[in-house]
Amino acid sequence: MNSTPVVRKKPGEVIYVLGRQYVIVNTFQTGYNSAVYEARDGEKGTDVLKIYGEGVSITTDQVGTFLIHLRDYYWHLHAAKVQLPPYDDRIQTANNGTGDTFNIVVITPFMGDNYETALKQASDGKACVKIMRSIFKSLGNLFTSTECKRLKVGIDLIPRNFVGKKATYVDLVPPKIIIDKKYLLEWPEVTHPQTRQVGIYRHYDKVGVMHVLLVQMARLRPEFYPLYVAEIKRYYKRKKQNFALARFNNRLIIRSINGQAADATIIRELGFRQIYDLREIACYYAHRSLISNEQLEDVFKTTHFQDKPLTKAVLRQVRNLLIKAIT
Repeated sequence: MNSTPVVRKKPGEVIYVLGRQYVIVNTFQTGYNSAVYEARDGEKGTDVLKIYGEGVSITTDQVGTFLIHLRDYYWHLHAAKVQLPPYDDRIQTANNGTGDTFNIVVITPFMGDNYETALKQASDGKACVKIMRSIFKSLGNLFTSTECKRLKVGIDLIPRNFVGKKATYVDLVPPKIIIDKKYLLEWPEVTHPQTRQVGIYRHYDKVGVMHVLLVQMARLRPEFYPLYVAEIKRYYKRKKQNFALARFNNRLIIRSINGQAADATIIRELGFRQIYDLREIACYYAHRSLISNEQLEDVFKTTHFQDKPLTKAVLRQVRNLLIKAIT
């Protein structure tokens, strides 16, 4: 499958989805293969539209398989008692009129602001911890088996994927399930071995998913970084995830990073596979006021990746920023 970027829409623009007219109210996020909008349907109110694959050339059979995976993902999460939006058969495809070229469209009701907004507006550390606890509560029984390194179904624990009073998880596309021992990550699927390794850590590994949540919350509010770490440890203990807790307590930053000049030797050795260690070091340095919040945000933007590993030049740029902060 080949893909081209989704065409971005602005507030006030009209978009037609499955024969219905929507007016864009807000753009939540956009990726290389997708765009997410809050949009008003004059007949039924406000929905969230996640449109995947502007110009994705696939067969109708591949579309059918994707939709099966998507529905399986929903019901796997549902079985784990993850807080989800109501199931709706409006998960469909829209042919954009160019033969075997489709948009995958997922329509869900608008259920409130996402937790990224809530974090930015939080008054203090107590409020930020409350947000994290709400996310943990919404995970239901996702963390069950005590000794398994990985989850049975994947998830993307970033604050903007949770909305409303109950921290409803809304990131159903792309589906993150295991098919014939293969971990599904993106759509179109990631093929580069290093990117797949990082993706599996991010979405399926019991430490990786929490590592992602930690750095994304600290990205938004780095001043409360120690509170997030403590709360994750409490969650592992409450769920009797002793193996995961031991691994979490052995993160590189725990073993080696002190915010001192000696860190430079360690940082120089970090590559793409350690991208979340690099991001956590940046969060820790921002917490210590060794780098500014603006520099922290620049680290995250610079290290954003899709289907290919970050280049050596990009990694060098980030490492140099962190090393400069302590030397």
